Amino acid sequence: MRGRHSARITSNAVTQVSGNKVHVGRLIVSNNDSAIRFLQLFNALSANIVLGTTVPVASIQFAANTPLSLNMGDAEFATGFSYAVTTTELGSTGPTSVWVTTVFK
Repeated sequence: MRGRHSARITSNAVTQVSGNKVHVGRLIVSNNDSAIRFLQLFNALSANIVLGTTVPVASIQFAANTPLSLNMGDAEFATGFSYAVTTTELGSTGPTSVWVTTVFK
């Protein structure tokens, strides 16, 4: 899979980007909220994720009102790739306004 996927996140919904094996090269996050947020990454289909219960592969903190570009190298998500943006590291409360763009290799 090549290309990109962009989404505006305004709730605690899990976003499934791919339901198959995928390689992620870069994540670009733009936090428009006035507080820190966390990007939780999952090697799973969104239907199998319960925020606050399912442990993410990674939970990445990013600052308020700040863009962040993460070089993921060639990170493989063998089952599928899903993510959520939350107000705490392993939480289930969603943000007000955060943009996430995924760039595939």
